[in-house]
Amino acid sequence: MLFSLKHSHATCRTELNIFGIKFKIFNKNLVKRPDYSNALNKVRQKYIKNEKIRVAFLVSENSKWNAEILYNLLENSEYFEPFILVTLLTYVHNGKDKTRNNLEENYTFFKNQGKKVFKAYDEKEHKYINLDEFYTDIIFYQQHWGLAENQEITEASKYSLCCSFCYGFELFEYKLINTPFDEKLYLNFIPTKLISEIKKKYKYNDNDNEIITGFPKLDIYENITINNNKTNTIIYAPHFGYNKNNALDIGTFNRTGEKILEFAKQHKEYKWIFKPHPTLKKALIDDTKYGKEFCENYFKEWQNLGFVYEQGNYFEIFNNSDLLITDCASFLLEYMPTGKPIIRLVKTNSKAKLSPVGELVVSGIYQVTDFNSFKEEFNNLMLKNSDYLKEKRKQIVAELTNNGQSASENILNALIKIIKDN
Repeated sequence: MLFSLKHSHATCRTELNIFGIKFKIFNKNLVKRPDYSNALNKVRQKYIKNEKIRVAFLVSENSKWNAEILYNLLENSEYFEPFILVTLLTYVHNGKDKTRNNLEENYTFFKNQGKKVFKAYDEKEHKYINLDEFYTDIIFYQQHWGLAENQEITEASKYSLCCSFCYGFELFEYKLINTPFDEKLYLNFIPTKLISEIKKKYKYNDNDNEIITGFPKLDIYENITINNNKTNTIIYAPHFGYNKNNALDIGTFNRTGEKILEFAKQHKEYKWIFKPHPTLKKALIDDTKYGKEFCENYFKEWQNLGFVYEQGNYFEIFNNSDLLITDCASFLLEYMPTGKPIIRLVKTNSKAKLSPVGELVVSGIYQVTDFNSFKEEFNNLMLKNSDYLKEKRKQIVAELTNNGQSASENILNALIKIIKDN
């Protein structure tokens, strides 16, 4: 074939193949928001008929589960019937990531919580199931990458209102650039007005699909009693983006990962919890400097030393700890409602630039750029109990959570308004 065109609705790029030479061009027409009129009419007709509106949460990683309180509110509502659809990331499906072949694990995670859960991936046939087979009316997407073509917004919008809110709180500017996914959502629930203003600079469509609600993930603290008792428990949560070629250029594992493990071995007077980013295993295994054997041994050493936690619903663990050590982003805010201090491991030569929201968050955090500074801050916090940023963190939490207003209730009310509005 001398000439061919191939369109990708996921990336909004058109691939031209001319005499075997491929060119990828951004196609603005592919960013156009789908026509949701059929899906909208369907949910309003169900409301008129007093039928439950089926709300699906499409989840590929339980470690990023972000809708616990919203799910419960929907379940207790007279209008909705929520359920979980577990699926696989496409790069897990095609074998490029063998560390997260976790469909059954995800299914069991939600089943054990008593939630209604189904598999949206056929394990015997190794294929994705069309979401309309589950009679979905509204779909909440956990994340916008690794989606199968028949489960993307372009297809799902024909029969469902497609919604989303970020599973993590975005602190870096490159993460706030609007994606084709954001553009195509029927409703995109944004944590703060400041984030909305930043994203607006990158939009192709208008922003009438955005609603500012707060950050739903933090609503979980409503059901957790804040623990002020000192337990001498330390959490180490490393990010996977330590490789300079990685777009998420914030990780410090290659500089601090082994040192912190050795530090923990020397301080067994503390209880240690290892809470790695779900992509860290793949990053280590794919890295020729480390590899599979190193990765397995590293995780095993943490298991022998303390406790390795790789699942979602980690807020009880947060709440019952005394210090978080991390180079991750969203955890910086997610941990703050505990009132406990955070040491952020900073990658000094990172390409990632903090947004104004990120700058606000890190102003309440102890930041270190080398291992000696880490040890000094650790001693100040754990031995001297010198947490002079505690009040600052309270102010940040109040500002970024609308002074405790429930983001999940805001989302529920927005959905009710949609189905009732003629």
